[in-house]
Amino acid sequence: MGLPTIVAARIFKGQLAGHPGEEGYLTFEKFPHVGLTKTYNVDRQVPDSAGTATALFSGVKGNYYTVGFDTHIKVNVCSPAAEEKARVSSLLDWAISAGKSTGICILNKYNPPV
Repeated sequence: MGLPTIVAARIFKGQLAGHPGEEGYLTFEKFPHVGLTKTYNVDRQVPDSAGTATALFSGVKGNYYTVGFDTHIKVNVCSPAAEEKARVSSLLDWAISAGKSTGICILNKYNPPV
């Protein structure tokens, strides 16, 4: 959520409780540490889910319509050698290396981008 959405949610929550709302807090606003993110692909200003997932789970920004690779991979222009060079490790890789069990759980119907 962006800052305007958070502010609107805070005010709305307060109004539902019969208060002005601005002075209230959402639960996560009481966390000891918070951060902001900038969401974009390296080669596009408006990101897709593949690039944002790569950044979220690996800490590395990538190109539009690619998942699990850095910027050395372009859509439909890659080779096995380029793929090996561009592959990035992720939270799943780190967890497996630490001997943890891993998996992916989705709560809705999977609809891949077209």
